[in-house]
Amino acid sequence: CLHELSGHDDVVTSASFSRDGRFVLTSSEDHTARIWSTGTGALDKTLRGHTDWVSSATFSADGSLVLTASHDQSARLWSCETGECRQAFLGHGGPVTLAVLASAADLVLTAGKDGTARIWDAATGSCRHVLSSSTTFSPSIPVPTPS
Repeated sequence: CLHELSGHDDVVTSASFSRDGRFVLTSSEDHTARIWSTGTGALDKTLRGHTDWVSSATFSADGSLVLTASHDQSARLWSCETGECRQAFLGHGGPVTLAVLASAADLVLTAGKDGTARIWDAATGSCRHVLSSSTTFSPSIPVPTPS
C-alpha cells in the first residue's frame, strides 16, 4: 500500500483518480467528498455542503472541478482550487445516485432513485431535460459523447 487515505468518518462510497493522476477523489456517507494528493497521501480539500451521504464524486476532464451526487436529492459542482460549491442541481424527488460531467464541463447528467435522469446546464443549474420511462427525448441541444 502506497498511502492509506484516512479521514472520512463513515463508509467511503466512491474513489477515483484525476486524469493526470496527481489527485484522488473520495466520497463518503459522512456527507463529504475529499481530494487527496497521490504523491503524499495528504488531504488537500474537504468538500462540505451536502446534508446526506455523498454517493459518487468525479473530476472534470481538466481536473479543475468536482461533481458530487448525494442522497440529499442534489448534485453539486465544486472548484478544486478553492473547495467552494459553484453550482447546486436541485429537482430530483429522491436520492441522486450518480452525476456525470460532460467533457466540455457545460452539461451535467444526474440519475436518481426517483426514476429519472436529468440533463442540467452546468453554468446556471437549470434543468434542460427530465428523462423518465414516459419521456420521449428529442434534444434541442447536442449531447456530447464521452471521449
